[in-house]
Amino acid sequence: GGVERVARAEPRRKRTLYTRSCGHSDWVTCAAHAADGRVLSGGADGKVCVWSASGPARATTLLGHVGSVSCLALSAPHTGAAQHALSASYDKSIRLWSLDRPAEASSAACLRGHRAPVIKLVWAAELLASADREGAVLLWDLRTGAHTPLGAHRGH
Repeated sequence: GGVERVARAEPRRKRTLYTRSCGHSDWVTCAAHAADGRVLSGGADGKVCVWSASGPARATTLLGHVGSVSCLALSAPHTGAAQHALSASYDKSIRLWSLDRPAEASSAACLRGHRAPVIKLVWAAELLASADREGAVLLWDLRTGAHTPLGAHRGH
């Protein structure tokens, strides 16, 4: 006896892709969740998208980076305080965004000091630590925009 092989065509399930009319045009590289329910995503297209917390999928696009967005950080929620986000990029910059009115958003500040793509952010109050692909770590005072090099990792 032989083995009978039969191929059956299964009915295709309809899938809906929500990001075709808004959002990223390339890979999503990072995401963060805001205290008010909104979701932020960063992409290889250099965009930061702020996604609505409810209703149909829609996003406000924050433009400013010219390289892939590698990391996002959100300010800690404080009663009555503005919500802000930071984005790091392969363009070697860090951008500060106000999330209170993202439809009108432009980058509130652009921090430059790294000589390599910025890949990690850690934010606490008015201080920010950022790290790049060459191992350099910078400590930023977000009130002034000044930074202090903390050293660099030299490998294993």
